[in-house]
Amino acid sequence: MISFKNSTFYIYPIGEIKKLKHAKHKIIVYKKYLKGLDKIENYNKLRILYWMDKLNDSDREILSVYPHNNKNNIKRGVFSTHSPVRPNPIGVSTVNLINRENNILIVKGLDALDNSPLIDIKSN
Repeated sequence: MISFKNSTFYIYPIGEIKKLKHAKHKIIVYKKYLKGLDKIENYNKLRILYWMDKLNDSDREILSVYPHNNKNNIKRGVFSTHSPVRPNPIGVSTVNLINRENNILIVKGLDALDNSPLIDIKSN
């Protein structure tokens, strides 16, 4: 649940992400959202949004980081990096769709940890 002014927002997981070998991931979309995958195999590239649930509340308060966690780099604001630490830990990756079988997508190029909650899929 997210509150903004006098509104409340809810983010519902629509599936989960499983890490496979050879830089591939299996995206399991919950059956109730299966209809949302209609014709997705017509796209080679997809944008995957996921919740980085392994971060703790203190990670969400960090606003500047060393890119790639390398202190030889100049510190930058989190919004100008791909750092996982940020106020709203929403991860996004552009992936190659390798295969679809029913509610399961096999993708390559996803930058998510095993068992991350899937929050959205967009065609690219």
